[in-house]
Amino acid sequence: MRAMALALQVWQLGAVALCPHANSMFFTGAAPDAVWLDGDLELLRRCDGLLLTDDWAKSRGAQAERRFALDLGMPVFASIDEVRAWMDSSVRRAYGAYVDATPLPARHLNPETPFVP
Repeated sequence: MRAMALALQVWQLGAVALCPHANSMFFTGAAPDAVWLDGDLELLRRCDGLLLTDDWAKSRGAQAERRFALDLGMPVFASIDEVRAWMDSSVRRAYGAYVDATPLPARHLNPETPFVP
């Protein structure tokens, strides 16, 4: 559930988040775990960065995601604050120092509403 809560925070920053285990959470036993991990890594290949939960080292899948991202030279973030800072610096690099990098308001997402699975 921590991963889904972090994904919501990424959306609230104005970015798009993929949370692969949420995508297949109801598919337990439908295919070998390797199928889900292979699909997860293919999605990750198309991402700009990877945000890990604080307990990522306990998960073989998260360990594989981290290795994969690092092998691709992708930024790996340990906190939502790191994502926010990276987004801000990326926008400024792409569009110049005078651009307001504040994300547009996410009209559908209320940051005051806690994530409830």
